[in-house]
Amino acid sequence: MTNEDIYAKLKPKGKNGRDRGKGVSPSITSLFGWFSEGEKFRKEAEDAKKEANEAKKEAYEANAKNKMLTKEVKNFKKEVRIMKGVIRKFFNLMGGDFKVIFE
Repeated sequence: MTNEDIYAKLKPKGKNGRDRGKGVSPSITSLFGWFSEGEKFRKEAEDAKKEANEAKKEAYEANAKNKMLTKEVKNFKKEVRIMKGVIRKFFNLMGGDFKVIFE
């Protein structure tokens, strides 16, 4: 009898699911199908967890970019107000009408 025949008939003593990584025959998983089912569920759960972590990272990056863009827009608006004030003062000194240009 080969080792696979022995494993297919009964689960050897001292061998369990954690020993499969150490070279235990894959026929154990076919004999005890719940090992493979549990492994599938575990892999699916790990994949879902990885996807959730990736989504969190992407959301964090998007949030950081959004905050940065908001700050840039606020600074730009402030600069525009300052420039309008400078232009308004310039036109007042020149005697022109500022409202005609910007409205």
